[in-house]
Amino acid sequence: MFSQEFKGFEFNVDDKKIVFSPGDAAELKKVHSTPFSFINKYVGEDGLMKDASGYHRALSIAMNPDKFAKFFYEQGQSDATDDVTKKIKNVQMSERRAPEAASKGGMQIREVNPDAGRGLKIRSAKRI
Repeated sequence: MFSQEFKGFEFNVDDKKIVFSPGDAAELKKVHSTPFSFINKYVGEDGLMKDASGYHRALSIAMNPDKFAKFFYEQGQSDATDDVTKKIKNVQMSERRAPEAASKGGMQIREVNPDAGRGLKIRSAKRI
């Protein structure tokens, strides 16, 4: 398993094959040589379990590696999509400025208090 050609572990996620390389093959071979190296992480000197939550989490991941790989892959896609969406919307949270008056050829247009009533109000000043 851990020969010189070892590239990593392959996971199937949505018809894609993703390879995860956890590190040096010789180190992995040493750690994986006995199941006690896994169990000793969660069992204390007295033989009682010291980290039940961590043990069951690791065991669950070990028993369903493709399921967990798919979950984290999809979570990464979701986070990336949310980030892009926020950038696309380009929401500016700065203070609003007073309305500016626009003038074009004798007619001046500006926003009058929009909360005061309904509809469009047009005021004209005849120039003599």
